[in-house]
Amino acid sequence: MVTPLSLFELNSLVRKSLTESFSDTYWVQAEISDVHTNVVSGHCYLEFIEKNPRNNTLIAKARGTIWANVFQLLKPYFEESTGQPFVSGIKVLVKV
Repeated sequence: MVTPLSLFELNSLVRKSLTESFSDTYWVQAEISDVHTNVVSGHCYLEFIEKNPRNNTLIAKARGTIWANVFQLLKPYFEESTGQPFVSGIKVLVKV
């Protein structure tokens, strides 16, 4: 019988594989979807999506979190710099 991995061990293997495969940072273009801020913590939870330009069907989705200490600075900076609110439906370029 194969000895099972603990969840921590699995996460460690995934992190190591990703770090070895993607050692650089990348710029990713996506649409922001489902933006909401936790009123108590101040954290912002959102989804990044990509739609097929031909038929507008969803082809990729990833969840994201912007911690409160960053979001309280980022949101007003974004809105002042772009002149638009930080809401679902906008396309962004993020460094990951």
